[in-house]
Amino acid sequence: MSRIRSIHPGLWTDEAFMALSAPARLLLIGLWTEAFDDGVFEWKPLTLRARIFPVDAVEIPEMFDELIAGGFVRREAVGGRPIGLIRNFRAFQRPKKPNSSGLLRPEWEAYVGLSHANAEAIPHPAATTAELFAQMEEEGGEKEDSNPPPPVPEAETREIFATLWSVFPRNPTSSRARAEAAFTALSPAERQPVLAAARRYQNWFAEDCAARGRSKEAGRRYAPHLAKWLGDGAWREAAGLGLQVDPDRPAVTMVRLDRILDATLWAACETVRGKPAPASPWSFEPEVVAAARALVAEAVH
Repeated sequence: MSRIRSIHPGLWTDEAFMALSAPARLLLIGLWTEAFDDGVFEWKPLTLRARIFPVDAVEIPEMFDELIAGGFVRREAVGGRPIGLIRNFRAFQRPKKPNSSGLLRPEWEAYVGLSHANAEAIPHPAATTAELFAQMEEEGGEKEDSNPPPPVPEAETREIFATLWSVFPRNPTSSRARAEAAFTALSPAERQPVLAAARRYQNWFAEDCAARGRSKEAGRRYAPHLAKWLGDGAWREAAGLGLQVDPDRPAVTMVRLDRILDATLWAACETVRGKPAPASPWSFEPEVVAAARALVAEAVH
């Protein structure tokens, strides 16, 4: 059952929100009504389309890409099933008697805006993950109080982001407003690791451009948008980037593949990893490629 939610007036003039397409804005508001009281929703694009856009011909995956790139939502998994988290949901939604989905991990609490001041939740009784997902679709919500204006990022956060913006090899069409929104949505503990990941990606990017015989300026056209790199968690993959000169660890021979040229092996590698590679080309671990080759061989025979 959908829930009653509050919309703060400041939302309409938020730069990151204004940068979204009109359907994506409506999807975000619709997700608030579909989410549980701790900011968790089940990642079911077809079901969400039926509930939020029952009479409109819209492409939900593209709109989710917008929301991820803008730092509004994030995809995670619990028990092998995908869920979504809504950034700062509990900072602006204050149900009087909030229920918990039972699926929110402690490391995700900062992302959904859950603090000690607003963490008075009524937990679900002990249940299996499958039962919790079923309850998410059945539970109702409470009328909510008005909410405070969004917090202003502290000076240290702005300084770290400014460094990140200068370090990361940005795509020319990257939006600084979206990138800053995605960065601010990270927990404080993640911000310095993100900066370290960006520096590593910068080194990999320079080596990759040199290997392809093109300038770094020309290579920026193929770089990911910083907002999406942050929002979908691709920055966590930076440790897997193979560098010719790696200051962090001994060199590991990685296998670089292209999503188009190596389509069959690429798909098998993603199956082995259990998640999609964040960019193409991508360097996969040798053991992943070996297992993927075995899968391809089995499929042929």
